[in-house]
Amino acid sequence: GLLIYFIKTKQTEKLENIKYLLLKDNVFIPKIDIYNLIKPFLNSTERKYLLNKILSRKENYHLLAIQYLKQKDFQKAKEYFDKAEQLRLQNPNLETYDLYKLIIKKLTDNNIKVICMQYPTRSIKPLQEQLKNEPYYNKITFISNEKIFKNALMQQKYEDLFIDQYGGDFGHCTDLGNTLIAENAVNTLEKILNLTVKNN
Repeated sequence: GLLIYFIKTKQTEKLENIKYLLLKDNVFIPKIDIYNLIKPFLNSTERKYLLNKILSRKENYHLLAIQYLKQKDFQKAKEYFDKAEQLRLQNPNLETYDLYKLIIKKLTDNNIKVICMQYPTRSIKPLQEQLKNEPYYNKITFISNEKIFKNALMQQKYEDLFIDQYGGDFGHCTDLGNTLIAENAVNTLEKILNLTVKNN
């Protein structure tokens, strides 16, 4: 919040102070969205140092995956995507999942069809793993955006699909990214509707 305000109001002195703190060795490691905001005010050496600082944490495997994708090192990218997935499987955000489960239960209790869609580039497995023991599990249709986005990122630039790196290994989508999601959802909806027609 403050960083965005300082950038918009062009408070150079404040930005220099923030930059100084971020580049100190013993200061907290910022999230990637902070790095993306401050990046235009860093020189190439400072950018490299701060990015390496962020990537040094194992929690940031997903960031490394994108870095390797951008470098077209697809084998390394897959290695770090897999590590990030394992970390999510081992350390789920239970508070978020508990809320998610309550919403799904409410919908299925009212006979409302539930479609769970995963974020771009991310595996559907952690979501399925958290829901597999719920009584409504077989009523859920899952949509994975993992393969279509990873394939697209092998052909397109990251910036062609995302306007930022908000989620680390994904961000808010461009028109092209949104089109990929929409087409994926439509394909799934068509299958559901065709199945419903056949059963009736």
